[in-house]
Amino acid sequence: MNLFSLALVMTCAACVADSAASTQDQLCAEKATLPGGSVQLGLGSQFTPITDGDTVESVLGLQGLWMFVTNVRAQDMHLGSDSLQGIVVLDAKDAMGTQVSLETGCHIREFADGGDGYMYLTAVFLLPVSPNYPNDLEGMPLTVSLSLHDQEGHYASDTHTIIAHFPGR
Repeated sequence: MNLFSLALVMTCAACVADSAASTQDQLCAEKATLPGGSVQLGLGSQFTPITDGDTVESVLGLQGLWMFVTNVRAQDMHLGSDSLQGIVVLDAKDAMGTQVSLETGCHIREFADGGDGYMYLTAVFLLPVSPNYPNDLEGMPLTVSLSLHDQEGHYASDTHTIIAHFPGR
């Protein structure tokens, strides 16, 4: 491959990456305005619903951050893959309303039909705990909030209070 061809390929790759980033930025900036459907926050790779007051075990990630392994399922929303990806925002706060999770921002995620009337995330959502949070979170109640909107402007949300558990910490 000559130098000109290599430069052309790299320029095209950069354009595609910029296009994907701008698409995510654009979709995340749009605010859903139509209530619709329902969403439920859960745990694990095989969705397990969360009930308020559940003790939720965190896992230690490869980069040394503790995180909660979450999952999402939804009904009556226009979700799927490609142009039907959902826009997911998830965070965790302590009893005083201080954010304890790292700012994860908005994520465009694929959903798949579970065959039971629900659409499920195709991959878990890892919610990392901020290493800068000044207090020990073991046994503390945390409020985990989820918002989801589809690309047609429908939104739904779910919030649960969990009890944080950090094994071996």
